[in-house]
Amino acid sequence: MTILILCEGKHDVCLLERIIREHKKIIKRYEKDSIIRRVVEGKSLPKFVIVEEGGKTQLLKEIQILVSKLRSISRNVKILAILDQDDDPKKIDKSLMDLGDYLKRTMKSLIESKFPIYKPSFEININTQCYSVKLVVYFKSANVTIMLFMIPKSLEYQVAKLRVKDEKSITCEDIENAPFEDIDWFVRLNELISALSRG
Repeated sequence: MTILILCEGKHDVCLLERIIREHKKIIKRYEKDSIIRRVVEGKSLPKFVIVEEGGKTQLLKEIQILVSKLRSISRNVKILAILDQDDDPKKIDKSLMDLGDYLKRTMKSLIESKFPIYKPSFEININTQCYSVKLVVYFKSANVTIMLFMIPKSLEYQVAKLRVKDEKSITCEDIENAPFEDIDWFVRLNELISALSRG
């Protein structure tokens, strides 16, 4: 099963390249439609397909588009979305709750507007300990599971804190070499990716 990973930008791709060493393909947003067609048709793809979405707003919008496009799938699909909190890291629990509320509103609106006859159901689960919100959409023949993982404040902030650099000067090399191994959010992200790849 291919896992589609959506992320905000280039630095997130660098982080994912550090975690996922093989069986991956990195694409730009405009290349995604052909990948989605292959997913719907059940054709062979690398284990991980990483998409650079170009910002948080575009990423969240893309989740709604994907749910609509994947309505005819015949087997379960898993998607991981990685986004920055963009707030005080001490308020991460509230940020996750707000994200859950946002998804609930947008999914209800999407289903009402894009599914005039058959209306799929969905559920949302928030796990603050794992920095994640889980959205499952139940179609007739299969499910779409979307795991949204939130990096406290931002990836650049997390790297700058460890590398003693300005956030705006962070490079992919800094991300590759940052001592994240014992940092809780990094450990949780690794665990989440491993769990998705096994499932």
